[in-house]
Amino acid sequence: MTLRRGLTVAITVIAAASIGAAPAAATPTPSDTQPPFASGSGSVGRAEGFINGRSFAIQPLAECRVGFQRSGQTFGVQVGNIFGFGRGESRCEGGFGRQSVEVRGTNFRLGSWDQWGGRARVQLQDFSLSCESDRRGSRTSFRLSGLFLDRWVQIPRQVPPNYTVWLRNQRGVPVAKVVLNEVMRSWPPTGGVSVNLMHIWLLPTAPTVNRGEFVIGSVSCSPRR
Repeated sequence: MTLRRGLTVAITVIAAASIGAAPAAATPTPSDTQPPFASGSGSVGRAEGFINGRSFAIQPLAECRVGFQRSGQTFGVQVGNIFGFGRGESRCEGGFGRQSVEVRGTNFRLGSWDQWGGRARVQLQDFSLSCESDRRGSRTSFRLSGLFLDRWVQIPRQVPPNYTVWLRNQRGVPVAKVVLNEVMRSWPPTGGVSVNLMHIWLLPTAPTVNRGEFVIGSVSCSPRR
């Protein structure tokens, strides 16, 4: 089923704390790790890349960190007609072995990339993303509405972890990779978890050298003190 504007999705992911040694076969993969693992943090998003001869770098917006910065706020940022983040905020709280992080954002937009011969745009009207942790482990959830990808893309109502979509140009060549509900667990397995609501890579295609990376909504929690 196509995920259309205005449809709301809510997802919960649980990462239980491990007890004892991990099995020998539990070798981490790139999607399961984030070295070094960031404990108790959140941001509305970040971006960096090189498009149409112009480089850009947006540091984490409205960033918060447990024990350092309790909250963050952004009025949004716009880079020409390439992309933009809307207003957003974050909140980080922790103490006595517990952490909670919440991020809210609005109006992310990534314009069409005609320079690739593409047709797609990415829009997200609003979203919220949160995590919490205690001695039992970590739990995360997110909610989004107004998501639009390429009109040919099918998104399930229940988005599984690390759900990957490829956006293609009119010749069928991939021009962007989109990962929804990107989940990364701590390693060694201490029960920590990080989630990116949406992670986008713009892929260089000949003859251009355009490229970019966008993270929309990010939270991280760990039961470690």
